[in-house]
Amino acid sequence: MNTVNLNTAHSSAQAQSSVNSSSTKIETRSPTFIGDLLKQHVTNIGRNKDFMYAMTYHSDNEFGAIRQADKADLMTRLENICSNHQGKITNKKFIDCIHDWYLRIPNESRVSSGGDPNQHLSNKGMDIAKMIIAANPNLGGDKASLRMVDIGGNDGKLTHFVAKHLGDLTGKSVEPYVLEVQTETSWDQNSRSVALPDAGKNAPVKTIYYNGTDINTGSVSGEKSKNPLTDGTSFDVAMYQHSLHHFPNSVAQQNSLKQLSDMLDNSGVVTISEHNSALSEHEIDLMHAVTELYSEMDNDPNISKEKLLDCYNTYMNEQTPSEYFSKEKLLDMATKAGFEAASVTKASATPDHVYSITLTKGEKSLGHQSVVDSLTDRKTLMPSRDKFETDSRAMVLKRTLSSNNV
Repeated sequence: MNTVNLNTAHSSAQAQSSVNSSSTKIETRSPTFIGDLLKQHVTNIGRNKDFMYAMTYHSDNEFGAIRQADKADLMTRLENICSNHQGKITNKKFIDCIHDWYLRIPNESRVSSGGDPNQHLSNKGMDIAKMIIAANPNLGGDKASLRMVDIGGNDGKLTHFVAKHLGDLTGKSVEPYVLEVQTETSWDQNSRSVALPDAGKNAPVKTIYYNGTDINTGSVSGEKSKNPLTDGTSFDVAMYQHSLHHFPNSVAQQNSLKQLSDMLDNSGVVTISEHNSALSEHEIDLMHAVTELYSEMDNDPNISKEKLLDCYNTYMNEQTPSEYFSKEKLLDMATKAGFEAASVTKASATPDHVYSITLTKGEKSLGHQSVVDSLTDRKTLMPSRDKFETDSRAMVLKRTLSSNNV
């Protein structure tokens, strides 16, 4: 295998500014970012609903958590800060407000309450596994085991469930890896509270850490001599789950896809979930940062406001600004890297515009031209359309996947 540079999802992004729809620059890493965004999008153009979604979106899942009345109360508090101050307002004022509000709302309205996070990740893992199998029902061919890599997979808990369900669906054992650079930022509270079941016939998830630029520096955590990126064995499955946008620029994204193509087996499958966002990228960056804050408060209810501000600044410095792209651009990048689309979901109607693309490569690429055509078909974005439905040669799925699960 050729030596390549593989930038993973959580490499520190270089500072950059982004221009929003009104052509006024908002600096994501600015000490006044939250107020600048709120004033421009709520005070000036009335996007209250979208902004409220950005501040509480992580709770809008199948379990629910923050009550509508509490969401409205948060918005009132944030807007009052803007109306009571002139000029620029520091992020600290808004983070102090979030701290006071969140730790005072009823426990039943907290993000950590309600639902079974293990079941949530298991359901999501099953949906992803079925999309992979639908893209290539003969995944791995005659191999007795499959090798998969989750690029930017953080704690590897979702990776575990995808591998588990892939193993169950194919009857093969799975050797799963997460590819990461070390970072101080954590993951969402649902993942933190998950206790993984036994891996069964699969190998446990192992994390490959490297320096962010040269894959020759990679090694499995705890196994300094092992580098699966350069051992000459190809991967059968790869996934980017809301991680490709963390690459610092489009060149790094394109480079990663090309390098992945070089490491993937000719009958391999890669699945990517992303945000179809060019106009709301600031809100999505804020969504992720606020999720980090709620996670920290769930983990330590006695956290100080100063510590919470430090957590926010650490996250923004390590993970933003993010580089988002449309479905059309992602498909173009994937095609240039040697992939073909096997399935494409609609973008969600919510402001984060989530969509998924599953891709194949090599001689067994299905090459569904209808999928390519659908990218420019406005009907694919209509809420009445099924998110994902397929009739596999290996099994009949005919199951519409919930937009909350992928």
